[in-house]
Amino acid sequence: LGEFYGNALGGAFPSAVSNLTNLEELDLSGNHFTGPIPPSIANLTKLQKLTLWVNELSGPIPAGLFMRTSLVKLDLSYNSLSGQPPSNIVLPNVEELILEHNQLTGQIPASLGTLAKLRSLNLGSNELTGSLPADLGQLTALESFSVYGNLLTGSIPPTIGNLTNLTSLDFGYNPITGPIPATIGNLQKLKFLSFYRTNVGGVIPAGLFTLL
Repeated sequence: LGEFYGNALGGAFPSAVSNLTNLEELDLSGNHFTGPIPPSIANLTKLQKLTLWVNELSGPIPAGLFMRTSLVKLDLSYNSLSGQPPSNIVLPNVEELILEHNQLTGQIPASLGTLAKLRSLNLGSNELTGSLPADLGQLTALESFSVYGNLLTGSIPPTIGNLTNLTSLDFGYNPITGPIPATIGNLQKLKFLSFYRTNVGGVIPAGLFTLL
């Protein structure tokens, strides 16, 4: 366990961390680290939790992190990370994937739909484009899902109604169009649902009035 949360540490990300081959958890959140995340961090084969939120990190997220099968939690939120997420994401044990408030571009990878243990997925406040993959409907363990504040277009896939464990669902601030899928009425555990500042149209499905 390496925990340095909430200090005034800064400078380049300490690449020597990659030498700690038995490291299972690393938390450098709430500091002032700058520059890229070194790709060598993905060589930590026992790493289960990587938490780097609220720093000043930039550059692409190392592709190897999206293949680090030991990861249970990956939180890189509130940085300036850029580039496109890889099309092939292999994180079979991940439960929390938090990438909000960065500068990520490109489309949401359909391979996210294979992350069977995922409970929290937050891609909000990036620059992601394209439509929501129907494959996300396979994330039946998901409890919280947010894509607010992106550039997503197209319609919401009806498969979203398969996510019956959702308690929070946020599509706000995206130019998505089309009707609200009637299948959202299946989400009986929902406590928060937002379409704020989107372009969805049509009628409100009757099932929504039984929610919230």
